[in-house]
Amino acid sequence: MRYLFLICGCLLSFFSNGQTVNQSFDQIVIEERFNELNKKWPQILNTENLAITQPGSYEMRRRNGTTGNYLFPDFDKEFGSFELIYTLQFHKNAEKNATSGVLIMADENIGTGILFEISKDRKYRISRTNSQGESTYYSNEENKGWVMDKRNIGKKSTIIKIRTHEKKYDLYFNDNFIYSFTEFEFNSGSIGFYIGPNSHCYIKSLVISTAATEQSDSAQSFANLDQVASLKVQLRMKQSEIDRLKAMQANDQKNIEEIKELNQKNRNLSSKIDEQQKVIDSLTKMNTDLIYFKKAITLSNGDVSIESLYSQLAKLRKDSALLELKIKEEKSSKQKVEEQLILSETSYQLLQKKNTEQIRFLIRQIDFLTQKLKSDSMHLIDTIRLNGQGMMLHRELIPKYKQTTIKKA
Repeated sequence: MRYLFLICGCLLSFFSNGQTVNQSFDQIVIEERFNELNKKWPQILNTENLAITQPGSYEMRRRNGTTGNYLFPDFDKEFGSFELIYTLQFHKNAEKNATSGVLIMADENIGTGILFEISKDRKYRISRTNSQGESTYYSNEENKGWVMDKRNIGKKSTIIKIRTHEKKYDLYFNDNFIYSFTEFEFNSGSIGFYIGPNSHCYIKSLVISTAATEQSDSAQSFANLDQVASLKVQLRMKQSEIDRLKAMQANDQKNIEEIKELNQKNRNLSSKIDEQQKVIDSLTKMNTDLIYFKKAITLSNGDVSIESLYSQLAKLRKDSALLELKIKEEKSSKQKVEEQLILSETSYQLLQKKNTEQIRFLIRQIDFLTQKLKSDSMHLIDTIRLNGQGMMLHRELIPKYKQTTIKKA
């Protein structure tokens, strides 16, 4: 029964998801900011691998698309209980599935250790490799160990912190606790860095700290230096904290800028979609007209006849010419009718004027004769008897008028 409780306790500690490492690591043994070339870091340049110290970073690139590669700095010692903090940044043009990480408790000869990886698309996984090259995943067995964590893994750079003591391991991203587990197999080992297939990244800084009880003789002597040396160590630790906070601030600012940029791109894309929809509508209408035209010139077997096109064109031109001629004739006929109407109206007006004058003249004559008949009837009778002309005046006084004929309009 006692062994059963022991096994249950081990299993519970193995899958623990709370912080388990409470050890204080106050002694810095490795600090690297890549301000100058350092022989501890390998410099490699070949067809598949690039590993070179740049001002302010250590650049790693892998051109092989099948396997990754491990790089082991020459730290001259193995580590068992320690705290490792380093800043990782992927190249802006790296593949979306590019990966990189750190291998701890490593044995370079047989290829074993615990690997902590993150990817450019903001996922992480923790795995253990054995001497046969097989991997066991601590984080997620169903998806080859990968776990999405966009909340804690930065888009541009990420500060990774690993703490281990008495076979317990805690993982942090940007000072946020992520995962904890227990592994009994390893006691100590080397530290190496991993670059995945077709990946490109930079290590911006690295700090490894241990507890005072875990130091070598030289490290122990260093811990017992005067107060000035101790203050220098604390200063370096504070500088690491400042770098970490700056990186977190840069990540937050970068996220805000990227969100604004994405919103603007979304608005631009919406506008382009509207414009393209208008073009599509126009092309659809044009296509409908072309289909109708194609049906008009398509033969019974489905082919399009060029001769029929020329025939249709000739017919259209002939119809157009006839239509223009007809319009001209109608315009000419209309003009002639209008001219005749104008002439007829003018002739009628002249004739009406002339007839009116003649009628007025006759009326005046009738009035004159009527007055004469009333004033001198005897003289009129004598006159009629004398000449038998029926005239009211003497021949000498009779005015002569031209015979007027009234024409019908």
